[in-house]
Amino acid sequence: MVELAKLISQHQPNLPITILLTTSTPSETSATSSSYINLISSDPNQTNPNLPISFFTLPSLHLHQSHIENPVESAIEIMRLSIPNVLQALETISQSSKVLAFITSSVHLPYDPQIPTYFYFTSCASALALFLYLPTIHNQTPKSFRDLNDSVLHFLGFPPLRASQMPLPLLDHGGPAYEYFVNFAARLPKSQGIITNTFQALEPSAIKAISDGSCVPNHQTPPIFHIGPFSVGIFAEQYAFHFPCIAAHVRNRRDGAS
Repeated sequence: MVELAKLISQHQPNLPITILLTTSTPSETSATSSSYINLISSDPNQTNPNLPISFFTLPSLHLHQSHIENPVESAIEIMRLSIPNVLQALETISQSSKVLAFITSSVHLPYDPQIPTYFYFTSCASALALFLYLPTIHNQTPKSFRDLNDSVLHFLGFPPLRASQMPLPLLDHGGPAYEYFVNFAARLPKSQGIITNTFQALEPSAIKAISDGSCVPNHQTPPIFHIGPFSVGIFAEQYAFHFPCIAAHVRNRRDGAS
């Protein structure tokens, strides 16, 4: 989200942006997040070191031990528990600014029906095509992908895929991770737009299938914005999980300032 915020600021330098930070323990806020924020603030390679990017740390979350031991379930639980905190943060920001758009990588719509919500899909267009078509495959396939072994699944935008080659969190039908991702995939088309970390020439087949609406046969495909690929340093990659699944853009302060 930080790299996306920096890119937006390069094109809209007067547009204030607030990035919402999620943490599962107070120590993450004090150590990991602080270190990364300081790195961004003092980055000598920024073309504009005064980019209007601020950070809003959400209250710490307390996870059950069973979730902590499973990285995927931990991430899902953090996103679920963060919803009330995100709503409160948006309300707080709205008291001094007009929120023009809300960008998130965690789909729990609507956060606020008055604020246009965009989804930032950080992976490639082929993965996006898979997820957009996942609800259709789900309705056609009552068994777990794990049990289908070498049965071939036909997605749009890329070659056929064996059921056993599906992403690990999707292998067990009815599991908490599978349930989350099917719900996630079903809500993607309901956003105001999807921002992808790719570009047209890199994945023409997948992008065409998405843009044509073929991946979402029962719903209108929202606008797709290709802005990648992004590349970040080792430090940013190491601490990416503690940041950003959520970001908000604000401008037009009600006191008249720009």
